[in-house]
Amino acid sequence: HHGGCEIGQGINTKVAQAVAYALQIPLESVLVGDNNTRISPNNGGTGGSGTSETAVQSALNACATLNATLESYLAAHDGDWAKACAAAGKAGENLSITSFYMPSSLNPNPD
Repeated sequence: HHGGCEIGQGINTKVAQAVAYALQIPLESVLVGDNNTRISPNNGGTGGSGTSETAVQSALNACATLNATLESYLAAHDGDWAKACAAAGKAGENLSITSFYMPSSLNPNPD
């Protein structure tokens, strides 16, 4: 899930493609859920193309975290995604990753 609304700009496709690329898995293995503020609260409005870029960057950040978590499992299972995820889940790893991204130009409280 992401916080943007699909209103014809292709945000779901862009997020799915970025995730598939980052995780090195087939695109058809990626499911992008409908916008739901119970799952993705505190998102700004969808407007222009900026929402697509921030949703994609947030998804890529989450993928980087997930890849780091799965690195040893992927190595142990010769890169087999399903086996690595099964082993990580069995070991109690958190495979539900969340991420938030805000461009610095929009952040009213930069670091």
